[in-house]
Amino acid sequence: MPCDPTSRTPSVSPAIYAILLLASIGIQSCLADPPEVKNTQEETIPLLTPQQALDAWNWPEGFQATLFAAEPQIRQPISMTFDSRGRLWLAENDTYSDQSQGYDLQQHDRVIILEDTDQDGTADKKHVFWDKGQHLTSVELGFGGVWVLCAPDLLFIPDRDQNDIPDGEPEVMLTGFDNASIRHNIANGLHWGPDGWLYGRHGITTTSFVGTPETPEELRQPLNCSIWRFHPITRQFEVVCHGTTNSWGHDWDEHGELFFINTVIGHLWHGVPGAHFERMFGQDFNPHLYQLMPQTADHFHWDTAEAWSDIRKTGVTNTTDEAGGGHAHCGMMIYQGTNWPEDYRGDVFTLNLHGLRINRDQLEREGAGFVGRHAPDLAKTKDQWFRGVELGQGPDGAVYILDWSDIGECHDNDGIHRTSGRIYKVSYGSPELSQPLVSNNSDLDQLQNALLSDDSWHHRMARRMLQERSLTNPLDEQFVSELKQLLASDQKASTRLKSLWGLLAIDAVDSDLILSLANDPQENIRCWSIRLLRDQLMNDPSHWTEETQNTVLQLARKDSSGLVLTYIASLLQRVPEEKRLAIGEELVQRKEFPDDPRLPLMIWYGIEPAVAADAEGSLKLIPVSEFPELITFIARRITNESRKHPAAMEELIALAAQTDDDVTEQILNGVNAALEGRRRMDPPSNWSEVARKLSHRQSASILESTRQLSVIFGDGQALEDVRKIAADSRADVSIRRNAIQSLIAARDEQSIPLLKQLVTDRDLGVDAIRGLAVIGDEETPHLIISRFRSLRGHVQPAAIETLSSRGDYAVAMLEAVNEGAIPPTAVTPFYLRQMRAFEDEQIQTLLRKLYPEWRHTSQEKEERANQLRSLLTPDRLKTADLQAGRSIFAKTCSSCHKLYGDGGTLGPELTGSQRSNLNYLIGNIVDPSAEVAEKFRMSIIALADGRVVSGVVIEESDETIKVQTPNEQMTLLLDDIDARRNSTLSMMPERQLDKMTEEEIINLFGYLMSTSQVALP
Repeated sequence: MPCDPTSRTPSVSPAIYAILLLASIGIQSCLADPPEVKNTQEETIPLLTPQQALDAWNWPEGFQATLFAAEPQIRQPISMTFDSRGRLWLAENDTYSDQSQGYDLQQHDRVIILEDTDQDGTADKKHVFWDKGQHLTSVELGFGGVWVLCAPDLLFIPDRDQNDIPDGEPEVMLTGFDNASIRHNIANGLHWGPDGWLYGRHGITTTSFVGTPETPEELRQPLNCSIWRFHPITRQFEVVCHGTTNSWGHDWDEHGELFFINTVIGHLWHGVPGAHFERMFGQDFNPHLYQLMPQTADHFHWDTAEAWSDIRKTGVTNTTDEAGGGHAHCGMMIYQGTNWPEDYRGDVFTLNLHGLRINRDQLEREGAGFVGRHAPDLAKTKDQWFRGVELGQGPDGAVYILDWSDIGECHDNDGIHRTSGRIYKVSYGSPELSQPLVSNNSDLDQLQNALLSDDSWHHRMARRMLQERSLTNPLDEQFVSELKQLLASDQKASTRLKSLWGLLAIDAVDSDLILSLANDPQENIRCWSIRLLRDQLMNDPSHWTEETQNTVLQLARKDSSGLVLTYIASLLQRVPEEKRLAIGEELVQRKEFPDDPRLPLMIWYGIEPAVAADAEGSLKLIPVSEFPELITFIARRITNESRKHPAAMEELIALAAQTDDDVTEQILNGVNAALEGRRRMDPPSNWSEVARKLSHRQSASILESTRQLSVIFGDGQALEDVRKIAADSRADVSIRRNAIQSLIAARDEQSIPLLKQLVTDRDLGVDAIRGLAVIGDEETPHLIISRFRSLRGHVQPAAIETLSSRGDYAVAMLEAVNEGAIPPTAVTPFYLRQMRAFEDEQIQTLLRKLYPEWRHTSQEKEERANQLRSLLTPDRLKTADLQAGRSIFAKTCSSCHKLYGDGGTLGPELTGSQRSNLNYLIGNIVDPSAEVAEKFRMSIIALADGRVVSGVVIEESDETIKVQTPNEQMTLLLDDIDARRNSTLSMMPERQLDKMTEEEIINLFGYLMSTSQVALP
């Protein structure tokens, strides 16, 4: 069972507990309520009237827009859906508030019904259905009531007589959605999928544990950034796919392929079940995935070298404008109506908040999936209050757009404008209803006609009504037979799929039908056959028969469609574990798709548990794989399990010596990756012989990997060879650096003299100083202190980090500060905070003496914020020297924060933050711990060798964790950790500005609020 460092209480000494107790006291005392401020931007950017906002749009020729609704009729619109009568149901979120105040639970959210009785494009009738919501983000209709997401719950409000009055109190369908996170990352986005499930979304900044009310907490499913679904009849819940950042939009194309929109990182993703996508930050729940899938789009909607959040202001360059306007996307629709011109059909549309526009992408089949191509934006607006949150197609083919209408955004910290909100209706020409709307009273002919409609709104409404009707009234056999005949016809795939989804809705799809479709000539039908088989296996593994196995093996071996192969890889996650490698072996040989960025990863996600369980059997995939990354992953996973499968490890090592250089390199890369952070490991019995053979290879990479493994496997001669390479001044710097890392990992005390010699080396000084911190030597602090002023600028932070890592080192450093050998400003607040964790009165006395004002109280923070507002007036900021400001940023901020493409990733990237908002900057700098995303929360780790490490844990495995400090990334063995304390404290320390002059503060803020990069002085 893997070791949990947070639970290893028996081995922790009282001194270590005292360290962590002091740290936690310090952490809690740093937390404070941020100052309350007003929304000052409203004064400079006035709110347009609804008509003025409508007129601010520039639509393509032939398009027209009406103001369907606006304040005071509506406010804070956040989600919408339509009923079978064509009425718009709107969710209003009044409880939303700014970062300084959190949710305003004095308010209540509402669901209202809007109706356009005279069909003039403007709602003229309004009814409040429900006004008791809080945290309301989504509304959907169906199955005799209204579904609303009000974290922590998914609620069902019954209205079975459809009189627009709730029949009773809401029923809890799901619970466990976190409602204390940053507001824009909560659960949202209810929409019915073609499979009859209710789909939703979840953001990245918190982890929820979700299940039905009766599900014990320990059995609930964890999720953060993800797409999830819930079945309204069986009440099953599952996560469809993991990853990205914060999705506020998804839709299905005509073939039932799910796509969703995202913000901050890539914007467009293909939601294949079981996919694990790249994340803005944090680690996937499965630590053995090793690599995550990229986005579907081949482009971004902003120039990452620009301040995209300022694109709506005048004076910025045009590159982000041309790219698409920014990375904040909200709402998504794949247009499949009959009102807009055919050229728009099947394209992806999303609202771009900072770009004040509607982006458009075009989907194309490519390789084993899709690619999203950039297309010209549909339309733009001059209304700087436009904050589009959702768009969707209505019953007449027109598109409805919800505008939150505020000057702030999801990170708003200076007040919420609660009384505004608009809905625009965008049509081409004069829209007419393509056919009568269906209802619960429609006969089967009407439902069938609507089911097969070219207009997705009518098709989707009919499909749901069939699903509802089948629960109480068995459907006519003739109707079922006609749908099956249509499915078996030679019509286009989208038409046949509509009949399949209709059959699925009425529970008329069995195993025989699913298997018969697996050999269909149309790839989209075959994909759905596999998807339905995957759903069958969700609860009943008996559906995996010998016939099923043979059918899927044949498809994996011969099917020409890369998309079908992707869905087979998705299916693997439900296939019995012992059957997966046979299918995986067929998939890894598909040389038609060697460069596909997603297929090999989907294959790996499916076979990974089988590799761990049957390491010997998985070796047969290595020689035949056409995907190099899969070779590395398999080797890495086998090495992870080498204690359980020593024979497989020996076979893997032997295989490395028997294959060509490319395969050998991939195997060794996997073995080295698995052993990262290890100092010693018993070698496989055949390692000496294999290492001897590998030493004759010509590849420098293979030779270096072999040396690294020999050191870990305890080869004394290899260690001596590595020392020689590290000391060879004629060798390449990167090779020497790798050699030093190997010596450090081995805790090689014989390398201490060499490391001391390299302390002042231009290229290797940082590596040498960090090595001395790890190995430990009583002369180290005095050596570093004596040479501190001669160290190069980039080496000094590593020296301070080393001197702060051990108690005796810290005493020596603080005494050196006291004596003037080290400047007081060289010791940053981060390391002052770290040294407070040492249980050493001498350290505490020196800290109080040298840095008496290092920590703010709540009142002092508020006073400091007010002082800065008084200092940083618009006139003073105009005098800022931006080049000098960039220089200050480089010294104090860039190790953690990236701006205009330069800097670290330990803290949030600043290029896209609200840097134009002075209150936002002041609040985050004066009180950085007021609201901290989990990704940026600090951990304090006490190591068995006496060191204390502070940083963000970015990755965890069964044996190691990776910690990002302000200056380096460290891999720590769990066995080396005595104790670990996770805090709510930001990695960014307080009092960053206290050592700066007023001029330096003005220059820094001027640079932070700039709209383009400037040269360094």
